[in-house]
Amino acid sequence: MSKRRLQYVFLALLPDLQGKTIVDVGSRLGTVLYGAYVYSGAAKIIGIEMNAQFCDTQKQIVQKHGLDDRIQIVCSDVRQQSELLKQADVVVVHSVTDFFLPQEDHTQFWTFIRESVNRSGVKLVTTPSLEKSLLSTKVELAAWAKPVALSEAAQFEAAHDPDLAELNVYECI
Repeated sequence: MSKRRLQYVFLALLPDLQGKTIVDVGSRLGTVLYGAYVYSGAAKIIGIEMNAQFCDTQKQIVQKHGLDDRIQIVCSDVRQQSELLKQADVVVVHSVTDFFLPQEDHTQFWTFIRESVNRSGVKLVTTPSLEKSLLSTKVELAAWAKPVALSEAAQFEAAHDPDLAELNVYECI
């Protein structure tokens, strides 16, 4: 995720995250984690990544730059981390399933996310939209989460930058 997108997510789309927990699903090289560290007051920032090489890279960066007071890397398939997801106040799912999972795993993934991320008020930041991601699944969005109304400033930014307009925020009902 670009620096501009990270600023938009943490400074315009989401509310104040002071003391909150953010979980990035499929954290890859950790850009969302580093952005959350710089642009939010989240107490816990957790990246879940199943690729061991990416996990090692993230851990090296976190240690090198002294970010381990708030960032934690979990090297695991997210479908083994239900309890961790249940603790989250914000869950970021950035293009993970569209590129890396076959269709049957795609459905299992979203069913798992729906079952694990369901506490009222939890925010989901997604690209692409949940409406698009859930099309080929049996997960019913309306019974799970609703789009968050954007502030006027966030609407203005998204209207003038198509890259930002691709980002979506939902709130669990």
